[in-house]
Amino acid sequence: ARAEETLRKSEERFRQVLFSGPDAMNLNLFEDGTYIDINEGFTELTGYTREEVIGETFLTLNMWENAEDRHRLVDGLRDSGFVKNLEARFIKKNGQPATGLISAGVLNINDEKVVLSISKDITERKQVEQALRDSEKRFRDLAEMLPEAVFETDENIMLTYANRLAFKMFGYTREDIRALSGLEFLVPEDRLRAKENLMQRLEGDDLGTVEYHALRKDGHVFPVMFRASRILWQGKFAGLRGVVIDLTDLKHSEEEKARIEAQYRQAQKVEAIGRLAGGVAHDLNNILSPIIGYAELLLQDLDPGDCRQVYIDQIARAGYGARDLLRQLLAFSRKQTLEYKALNLDQTIAAS
Repeated sequence: ARAEETLRKSEERFRQVLFSGPDAMNLNLFEDGTYIDINEGFTELTGYTREEVIGETFLTLNMWENAEDRHRLVDGLRDSGFVKNLEARFIKKNGQPATGLISAGVLNINDEKVVLSISKDITERKQVEQALRDSEKRFRDLAEMLPEAVFETDENIMLTYANRLAFKMFGYTREDIRALSGLEFLVPEDRLRAKENLMQRLEGDDLGTVEYHALRKDGHVFPVMFRASRILWQGKFAGLRGVVIDLTDLKHSEEEKARIEAQYRQAQKVEAIGRLAGGVAHDLNNILSPIIGYAELLLQDLDPGDCRQVYIDQIARAGYGARDLLRQLLAFSRKQTLEYKALNLDQTIAAS
């Protein structure tokens, strides 16, 4: 009788953990996937009530959007007895798609194998990730379409990005810019003045457009109009972003001056997009820092084997994933290591 009472209390504690978790949790028979029990988190995530799922299976409810996701879960449980952080798409009761991060393990309850699954709703996070990727792509596409050279540097004025026209204008390749300072694109006689102007920009002065004599890779000298602004990260200087206009074929007529002003306004739009990207990244970073920090502190305070560890670990991992995503966005808004690939400009121009 004492052993039965101990078993009963153990099962009661287990169910308290199951039903108190903030994420979706469910128990299923290992053999055929029949639902044994769910918590409120499961109902909030899927829209299905306990009465609607008990006795049913994944297949009868038709919850999996992609059968391959279900196969990966089942195969993982059969091979190792557990699956961790499986990203899968499923269909809610109302027909809307959602994305979950699933961790599951096989348990032995009353001499029967059951599967305990914990699913975290990451639908919103995936939407944010896609929105950030789309935003960055729109900027890159816009920069490539502009009729002027667009560039970015780090805090040491080393080039980190240039659009296709910039390479054509100066005669360099993408491999070349890895070790090039922005000042090397000017003739030696203009570099001291450029440094002085740079110091003024670091102090926040807006110098407007400045004219220099640029230097091509082959030694050819040509006049350019230069416009740049600071890239700030957490209030500190992180580089320059700007445009270069080739003045070689321009005449100083009113019509051509108007065209230059129109080009400058277009360049300002690109600049505004860059500032917006940096601001979004900065705000998200401020939100993520306490989430990750407090999660790590909580993990340190928990005793080994504490059942809450899995929830806090999921919070921390979600924070790490979002932080990694921000680093991709910051490739545009501040200093960030980029991935360079060789590009044959002749083939690209011929195909366009």
